[in-house]
Amino acid sequence: MKHTGYDGVICGHIHKADIKTINGVQYMNSGDWVESCTALVETMEGEWKIIDWST
Repeated sequence: MKHTGYDGVICGHIHKADIKTINGVQYMNSGDWVESCTALVETMEGEWKIIDWST
């Protein structure tokens, strides 16, 4: 990914929601709204966070 000029990737799937850096690339997975009730949101300050509706 880094060699293509992108800084990160965002995806969603039934897996666990997560935000982490892998080999210098920001990885964000929203999880899913159906089973884990998670989503990604961007704050007004530009920070990405995971929200968990079940907590």
